[in-house]
Amino acid sequence: MTIYFEDLAVGDEWTSDDYEITQAEIIEFAEQYDPQWFHTDPERAAEESIYGSLIAAGFHTAAISTRLFVDCFLSGTATLGGRNRNARWQGDR
Repeated sequence: MTIYFEDLAVGDEWTSDDYEITQAEIIEFAEQYDPQWFHTDPERAAEESIYGSLIAAGFHTAAISTRLFVDCFLSGTATLGGRNRNARWQGDR
């Protein structure tokens, strides 16, 4: 079934598949794109970060979210692209 813009209503919700991110994936992504120690060094991150463990880069989680969005929603729509002027992270005001 193809979904068109006019098929959508405010408040519609969809659920994506689950995705389990591994420590190895966090480190691999970070070493290439965001090589900060709290993304690449599990021992130091556990000892020194406020999180107590390695954390994934924000852009990494955004990339995973995009993949899930494509796989679980956009692949069934009539869209060929989109634009968003307001990318916000949780906690941004």
